[in-house]
Order: sequence, then C-alpha cells, then structure tokens
Amino acid sequence: MSFPTPPQFPPPPPPSPQAQTRPRRLGLLFGGVALAFLLICVTSALIMVPRLTGKPGDKEERATEAQAAANTADQQLRQAAERLLTTPAVRYRGSFTGPDGDSISMDVQVTNEGTVRGKLAIGGQTAEILDLSDRTFLQVGAAFWREAGLTDGRENAFANRWVRVAGDLFGFDFGDVLAPALLATGMVPSIEGNGYPQQEESLELGVLTSVDGVEARAVILNGVTYLISTTEPKQLLGVSTTLVADGGNGFQTIAHRVSDVELRAKLQVLTDDQRQMLFNEVERQMGVLARSLDSIVQVSLTGNVTLSPCNTSGCTANLKLRSRVTSASKYVTVGKQVTVEVSITMTLSGKPVHTCPQPQILSMKPKDTATIKCRASYYIPPSRRPKTYQVYASYTAIARAVTTADTKKMAADLADELKRNGALGVKPADKPHEYLPTGANPPTLNTRQQQAKTRVEQLAKQACKDVQRWPGESPQHWGDRVHKRLAELVGAEPASANLFAEVGYRGGRLASRWKNPVTGREGWEKDAKAPDVVLGVNELRPELFLDLKTGAKGLETKWYGDLQNQLPARYRNVTAITVRC
Repeated sequence: MSFPTPPQFPPPPPPSPQAQTRPRRLGLLFGGVALAFLLICVTSALIMVPRLTGKPGDKEERATEAQAAANTADQQLRQAAERLLTTPAVRYRGSFTGPDGDSISMDVQVTNEGTVRGKLAIGGQTAEILDLSDRTFLQVGAAFWREAGLTDGRENAFANRWVRVAGDLFGFDFGDVLAPALLATGMVPSIEGNGYPQQEESLELGVLTSVDGVEARAVILNGVTYLISTTEPKQLLGVSTTLVADGGNGFQTIAHRVSDVELRAKLQVLTDDQRQMLFNEVERQMGVLARSLDSIVQVSLTGNVTLSPCNTSGCTANLKLRSRVTSASKYVTVGKQVTVEVSITMTLSGKPVHTCPQPQILSMKPKDTATIKCRASYYIPPSRRPKTYQVYASYTAIARAVTTADTKKMAADLADELKRNGALGVKPADKPHEYLPTGANPPTLNTRQQQAKTRVEQLAKQACKDVQRWPGESPQHWGDRVHKRLAELVGAEPASANLFAEVGYRGGRLASRWKNPVTGREGWEKDAKAPDVVLGVNELRPELFLDLKTGAKGLETKWYGDLQNQLPARYRNVTAITVRC
C-alpha cells in the first residue's frame, strides 16, 4: 500500500560551514528483552495523510497549504502536550507487540510521575503489574514462568505472588514511557524548557476521526499518530506507533513498523475519585510486597546436608549453607545483604513425606553461612524382612525482592508523590527573572564570565538571524529551532572557550539521554535539568549558566530550584542568566 507524500515543515537553514558540532554522549536507557509483549484495539476511523492536489503550476499554493497544515498540527500537538504535562493520572487501554511478536493486551492506570497499576493479558493468562519508580513487580501463574524458561523450582514459588522483574521485561518500562509528564515531553521536548527535538521533524495533519465517540484529529509526528480532541481544551485521546488504515472496525494494523515497540492505546484522564482510588490500591499492595520474590537476584546455596537423627518414626535434615549472590540489577549489588526464603522438601523412597510448613527466612550476604533444620515425621512398621528405605532432602532458595526498610521507604515516597500529584495544575505565580538566584543587585561577573556572556549573546543573535521564521509557524516551534542552532554554534567554539551546549544534570552527575522505544523520540532521563549553555573548566565544574529565551518569558525560580537539586553539591549556587536575541 502506498501513501501520498505528507506535508512537512521545510528543512531548517543549513548550518554555516564552520558550525561543526562537538561530539556528544548519547545514552540509550531502554533495551529490548526476549519474553512476552503486548497490544490493544482502539476504536477509531481512517487515519490518512491528506493528498494535496492541483495543477503543475500551483506549486506555491500547495506549499502554502502544506505549511498551514503543518503549523496547525504543531499547535494542536503542543496544546495537547501542555495539558498532558500536568494531568494527575491516566488510564491506558490497548495493546502492544514486543520483540517476540506476541500480542499482549493491557489495561493500566499511570500517575503523572510513572507509578503504574493494572492488568495484562498474556497468552490466555492474566497478569497483575505494579511499577514503583525503580522497581517493577508482576503477579502471574506458574505457566507464565515456565514459558519464560524457569524450570528450577522457582516457577512454582513465583506462582501468583508479587515477583520483581526487570523494568523493560516487556520491551519497555511502563512508568518511563506512559507517565503523562514523560509522554508529554516526548511529544514536545521543549515543553518544560529542557531541550529541543534532536532529530528532524516530520509533522503531518491527518483527517478527522473519533475515539469512543469523541471527535479527534490525527496528528502524525515522525510516524507516530496522536489522536487529539477537536474541542477545547485539546486533549490526547489515543496514540499509535503503526500506520493505520480503515478496516471498518477502527484501527487496523498494516505491515509497517516505525518504532522499537508497536503500541496502540486509548487514553482516559482519571477523575479525582479514580485517582485517589489508584493511590489507595497501590498503598494496599505495598502491604504485601515484603513477601515478594526477586527474579533478578539469584542466591546459590552450597554446603553439607546431613540427615540425623533418623529412625523409623522420622528424620531431621540439617543444612549448613554458604551463599553466593549474583545480580543483573543496578539496584542490588554484590555485597549487599539480601533476604532469602529457603524451602525444604523430604521424601521417603521417592515419595513426598514432608515439606516444612513455612519457608525459613535468612538474611545473608555473599559467602555467609547458616544452618537450618527440617524434621519429617513418618512411620515404618516392623517387618520380618527388613527393607532399606532412602530418605532424601532437597531445598530451594529464592531471594526476596524488598526488605522491611524498603517497604517503609516506598510508602513514604508514595505519600510524597500523592501530595505532589494533588498540586498538579495549581501553578503558583512565578515572576520571570533575568538572573537567578535573585539579590539586591545583578550578579557580579569576573572577566572570564563577562566574556563568556558577551560571546553567547553574540551567538544567540546569530542563531535567531540564521533561523528564519516560516509563515504561520508558532513562536514555540521557531524557538526550538533557534535553540538547536545555538547549540550548533556553541559546539563550534574552540575548546579554550570552555562553553558547553545543552548539558544535562541529574543527581550530581551528567545526565544521560534516552530514546523512547515507543515514540522513537529522544530526551533527557527523568528529573534531569539542562541549561542551554554552561561555562566551566568541564561540565561538572560549572561557573555560569546561560539560558536562551526567544520570547518574553525569563528564568523561573522553580526551574532554577530543580536545576540546583540536580547539580553537584558544591555548585548549587552557580548563577544563571537569561540570554536574548
């Protein structure tokens, strides 16, 4: 099936020959995993790129029409992203396809910051999912674990219990991809004043359609379709990463894939009551996470097993164990103490006679030793012809996912998130500033800092001059292109200038950039803050921050406070100054 060429923004003016950008580090935080993965059905109508028709001599008119359509698409996408950015919680219903090609349905609720609770339908099985920031838990039957390749006894222990799994078990991390705030910044990276699109934009305005009876307009960005309500305020109603055609029953996938993960979902904003119920449910599930198991951390126990005393009425298994802890998780390192469940099963001549009624709980570090016992009672009747019986003891050891201290910390974090979530959309007045932190007088700059400020101001004026504003282009979209041009110009400066463009900070270190495997968009990792230009001996020793503003707004105290929280401790009072065209 062929599609007509979509209208696009014209390409940006080429960079000047000397503006060669400095190589940048690009961290991709998402990876595919070989297991099960998922997909959903969305009720919608035909989504097609409009064909521009006309006579050969109508090139100028067609170009104007294409530009107008692209401008409209950009404005609608931004309006929907702005609303999604402060949406407290969303319900996603749909499906996606993972690396194995399996289709998995999902019905999940996700808070603004990425806490997830919901259900997945995987090959006829229903799985519960709970995603708490850096920890993801799954609750599903033993058949799932057997199909996943577990045959060492853990599949039975994992059955229908919360089990910690890798965040990207299904090809992507639910919280990182579906959190409303992160999805919004993926749609429009500059929405938080924290970067700009890294790749060329291919923006198209699709036809009218509907989602659950609500009229929507399709906006296609780099192959990903966003369904946006036609009424005000603009709201994202659906998203699809595959080209779609009308098959009479809504979305119909055709043989084309534009991202690492194919996802199709409808979005529904939760009411205040539904949002509160979601937090209550997550809090309730936290109460049982202390017994959750871990599929990431493996504990191998080796040692001597003795059976003594043993007689015709019973036998005691004595296990002297030594632990070896291995982990593929960045959250659990070798050397950290883990809690282990040890279960012992005993047989008499091949027949089960006893399983210790409760797993024995041990706290062990690598190379720790411990001794546990299990008593099996049985009866061997007297006989004139004595018979030899064999008593056998076997055991399994499985790491628990969280400690009591972990559950308390997670509960405290959830309570803090609930407070922040309730304040979303209530934006306090924040007077824009030309510099921060504020004081009685403008900041005093030394000669080196003043020279850097002057040079960046010159480069900012050059960037605004180089990037011509297209007819009908929104100020925000033009501003994104200007920021990108400024980064190119700063990157072309000599190393002796000690100027760095678009440096991200998170937790006192340099932040990584990630690629969203669903939308294909690039951006800074969660909570990172990135001033436009940094002056310093290196990025981690900043002396001055310079932030370009192409509109009337200035620096906001919240943005600066968030930046301070992510900087190395000794550099948290570095001055930030507004730079204008």
